[in-house]
Amino acid sequence: MRLLSLLLVLCFCMAARAESDKAGLDGFPGELRWQGDREVVLRLSGVALREIFFFDVYYIAHYLEYGAGEASTWDAIDTPEALLAQPLVKQIVIRYARDIDAAKLKQVLRDSFIQACRPEQWPRLQAKLEKLLSGIDQPIVEGQELTLVWEALSLHVYLEGESVFTLNDAEFAEVLWSIWLGPRSVIDRSDLLRFIPKIAKHL
Repeated sequence: MRLLSLLLVLCFCMAARAESDKAGLDGFPGELRWQGDREVVLRLSGVALREIFFFDVYYIAHYLEYGAGEASTWDAIDTPEALLAQPLVKQIVIRYARDIDAAKLKQVLRDSFIQACRPEQWPRLQAKLEKLLSGIDQPIVEGQELTLVWEALSLHVYLEGESVFTLNDAEFAEVLWSIWLGPRSVIDRSDLLRFIPKIAKHL
């Protein structure tokens, strides 16, 4: 009887977590606008959940420029590498699913960035990464959002809508994006690309 009760509780918890995850993944708008060098429409290309040891850490959404003249460009994207190479405005929105200490967040971002780097890139990019991390000096509270925008050479980072970092370095931006879309992605990168037609066909 006790075993049956435990199984029922476990099933209930798993179902509740599945509903919570679905709500988190469904909570991003399908379209955004970015006003930088020019105003562009960004469409959602996919969403994913970052977990560590079965704990939800954050939900992440990826957006990509899409306009009347860009439809064929989306159609040409058939791999994550092809997406990274496209000179389209890209945006990542990370919504945290739990409170995170600032020091812990910095360490996780640093480790993930190093993992995404090629060895020869790290000496060039290390100081720039530390400058980015220095802008994160407060603990993250569940529900807060970190937003990254990559437009041409420019990288913009916002925490809860407040600018914490800007940089003109496409190489740095590409490595940062590779944390989630590179070959050693910390998530299942196909989840962030499932709304791109040629990639969706192979999922």
